[in-house]
Amino acid sequence: MTVNRHPIFFDYSDSKINSIISTAEKEESYPIYFNQNEDAFIMLDNEIEIPQFPIHHDIREKKPSKEYIEALRKLIYVLHTEKPAVLGGLTHFFDPSSPMRPAFFKLYRLNNKIYLYLLRLDLSFHPHDHKITKRGTNDISSAYSTKKIIIEADIIPVDEIEEKDNGKKVFLIRQVIPDTWIGETGRGYFIQGIWLDRDITRFFSSLIFPEGARNYPYYPLSCKYRTICMFPPVLNNSGRKQYLMLLSYIQDILEPYIDDILATLKKAEFSTDIPVYRKIKNNIPEKIIVPWEKISIKRYLNENNMREYRVEINRQS
Repeated sequence: MTVNRHPIFFDYSDSKINSIISTAEKEESYPIYFNQNEDAFIMLDNEIEIPQFPIHHDIREKKPSKEYIEALRKLIYVLHTEKPAVLGGLTHFFDPSSPMRPAFFKLYRLNNKIYLYLLRLDLSFHPHDHKITKRGTNDISSAYSTKKIIIEADIIPVDEIEEKDNGKKVFLIRQVIPDTWIGETGRGYFIQGIWLDRDITRFFSSLIFPEGARNYPYYPLSCKYRTICMFPPVLNNSGRKQYLMLLSYIQDILEPYIDDILATLKKAEFSTDIPVYRKIKNNIPEKIIVPWEKISIKRYLNENNMREYRVEINRQS
């Protein structure tokens, strides 16, 4: 297995946003939901308005515009008031390549390992979940109301932290998964690439659930950033810490098998009958599987008769 390192740059962080989210008065826990498109979201108690944001940003410009950051500050204040444990204690940073997905992070250290918790809010308009209150233009996004805030949350293994001459930090992700591209499908303008990421994600996540468990569409272990990431079922600080140890155990088990896993999935679609899967599954210690026995997925129809899912944790078991 070859280990590479990929940098994540943190060039700009807004001090006013960080002041807003510096603490969470209560370590509350909020359920995670998924919509029919498999997007994860948190449900607010009250509808809020997502304001308009400038759409265009020069990727070479590391700082956001005044209009953008002022709108984001107001939004983060409302979100933190509604669900303080989600953002509490995190640090904001601006990603010029994806301004409509504001990011927040926290570093954790466990024994000799470093982990980056990275939370992103997806502020783009989703027609099935949002209602437009003010239409946008080619330069400004639409404002909309919603109770559903779409998120991405990952605990990412980090190999090293570098500090540049300007004092900015660079997090070097521990990449243990080689290139997952295996080919193309389609013709002409309709050619699409084929990657193994989804099958690898299903492989990883199935290992930690009890045999026969139905966890769709929640995959706590994923192939992202070409490494083994975890989407914890609890978004508050104490919940994230609880699952760090599990990710550490899982890394130690999976990393020696990475090359065998990829070689197998390049030849056949994922199945729990694959020999390399059975070999690893039979050696997963009970202490890793027990926490996931408490997880169940509730399926229901929302107000628009569209399928949604709620991740539930049975704390009595």
